Amino acid sequence: LRDSCLCPECYHPHTLQKSFDIVSEDVPVNIQPKSVEMKSDGDQSSIVLTWPDNHITTFTDEWLVDNQFIRGNSHYSPSFYTVPSYDYWKGSKLDKENITFNFDAVMTDYTVA
Repeated sequence: LRDSCLCPECYHPHTLQKSFDIVSEDVPVNIQPKSVEMKSDGDQSSIVLTWPDNHITTFTDEWLVDNQFIRGNSHYSPSFYTVPSYDYWKGSKLDKENITFNFDAVMTDYTVA
């Protein structure tokens, strides 16, 4: 959940780009919130998580349901929970694997690429 924080400090509201990188920030894989609070505002409930670094993350109940990571849910991916291995680009590898596509073909038929 720490990696999914959508606050303006972690996620740029206009470009939709993440500005918090859980890997480079050295966040432990087993991070747990320092505190958890449930809030209710009329017909909408939310959970407020305070992390060890005092960062606060809030999720609505609707967001949690839509983004739950359980088997059978289209969002579930075991790779989500693992750190990816790095495959560094090298000139010799790029020469062998350099693939090109015709621009006009790609723009008219997405199956070309």
